Amino acid sequence: MSWRVATKVGKGTLEVIDPDDWAHLTTEQQDTYQGVNLFQSEQEADKFAAAQVDAAKPARGKHLRV
Repeated sequence: MSWRVATKVGKGTLEVIDPDDWAHLTTEQQDTYQGVNLFQSEQEADKFAAAQVDAAKPARGKHLRV
């Protein structure tokens, strides 16, 4: 069983989806998700999702005084 990291079409949020929860969704419900990445453990899925969120944050630049 694989953990999924996905986003709903038209939304900017990531979801970590439990394999049992995914199995209970209908095909139509599953089709509302895109960008699915599969991981063997919840920890790997959480780590990936957190890294994606961190990467989307604006970079803080250094302000130089001249």
